[in-house]
Amino acid sequence: MKKIAIIGTGNLGSSIAEGLIKNKAFLPEQISATRTQLKQIRHLQQLGVTTTTDNQLAIKEADYILLCVKPYKVKEVLTELAHLFTPDKILISVATGISLETYQKILPQNSTIFRAMPNTAAAVEESITCICSNTNEQEVIEQVKTIFNPI
Repeated sequence: MKKIAIIGTGNLGSSIAEGLIKNKAFLPEQISATRTQLKQIRHLQQLGVTTTTDNQLAIKEADYILLCVKPYKVKEVLTELAHLFTPDKILISVATGISLETYQKILPQNSTIFRAMPNTAAAVEESITCICSNTNEQEVIEQVKTIFNPI
């Protein structure tokens, strides 16, 4: 059973989590959500999502890491977490304006990286998402699409 960690769960991250649960793409227990102020994602905890302030713990247990931090925080957060990215983990960033090359410079050389641009309509299944990546492995691309197609 695949697990997803949502790092920096603000409005967009919450909308994605809610959409995934609503559409049964992921069970609540397959989702971890992090935020510095847990009270702001208490509603996700009430749905059964694991909530924590510990990004490292969330990443260690996840197959997909959905990075939802503000663009100015990307380098700081990823530099702190880069050592946790093993070849089997897939990074999906929704931060705007950050190139794939920037992620590749921070993460280990063999990391699979996606950029995705959904919107908050994800919570009501009306989001349109643009996706790009540093891989052409169709199986991996299809796996990532399964995260965004239901929302």
